Amino acid sequence: MKREGNFHVYYPKPKESMSDILFIALIVLGVAGFIFWNTKKATPASAPASAPALAQPSPSPAEATVAQSDNPGETGVARYLRSLPPPPVETGVTRYLKSLKPPAKPETGVARYINSILAAQTARASEVTFEKLLQSIPAPTRESGVARYLKAIESQ
Repeated sequence: MKREGNFHVYYPKPKESMSDILFIALIVLGVAGFIFWNTKKATPASAPASAPALAQPSPSPAEATVAQSDNPGETGVARYLRSLPPPPVETGVTRYLKSLKPPAKPETGVARYINSILAAQTARASEVTFEKLLQSIPAPTRESGVARYLKAIESQ
């Protein structure tokens, strides 16, 4: 409100644009989300600390000696494997089955096709002989590159 002479002149508030409102709403939602996220994470972590500790029965002396191993660096897996019963004795049948050769798999059509292609490629590669190699090398000329270039231009 501004006073000009004896009159009070009211100027209307400038209207906020939609982008300003959305920006403010985004900031408010971000802060609320941040607070919500941090309280959600803190709740499970703080729950075990506030929960009363359960009383664990103390192991009997016999169990205590079984739980401790001779080797203090021994892992739980090693102790478990040591506690397993020994494997059964190998019988004649299991030895016979191990001695059998696995059955040969028949060659499929795809395998035969690939082998034929590979054989054809090796045959073509072996056809390159010394004579063919000599024929593929161009004969030496006494003309310079410039002379050959000029001949090529003149022939056009």
